Amino acid sequence: MVISSDIFNAYLNCPSKCWFCFRNIVATGNMYSQWLETQNQSYRKEALTRLIDSVDRADCNIAPTQLVSTKRAKWQFATDFIVRKDNYESHIHAIERLTLSGKPDEFIPIRLVSNNKLAKRDKILLAFDSLVLSDAFKHEISHGKIIYGRNF
Repeated sequence: MVISSDIFNAYLNCPSKCWFCFRNIVATGNMYSQWLETQNQSYRKEALTRLIDSVDRADCNIAPTQLVSTKRAKWQFATDFIVRKDNYESHIHAIERLTLSGKPDEFIPIRLVSNNKLAKRDKILLAFDSLVLSDAFKHEISHGKIIYGRNF
């Protein structure tokens, strides 16, 4: 049984929805849900484009297919990062790697939220991302970032 960030998000919204997601039962006919998901995907795409454009393209690792060693990582940003450790899996929107002189690299998970106001759920999902990432990298994650709203 794998607990993914999608299942965890569904649980935070509604325990019944979580059960349906876990059983792969797809609800049909909810146009608002489909519209909202389309809006969220569009926002994430725009935010990731802005994030990637802020640095040199060579410093980005877009949708890596395998977990990289924290010591060999040369990228500044990794996007669409899927991390799995034991029975937990998280789709992390982006990870920023900060290189500090004399200290180990610091990894900061970034969550992209289209709402103009943050909800408690958004912060809990970032904490879930951090938990899975820290277990997978065997590296403490002390904080994260949430990019949200119309003005990013």
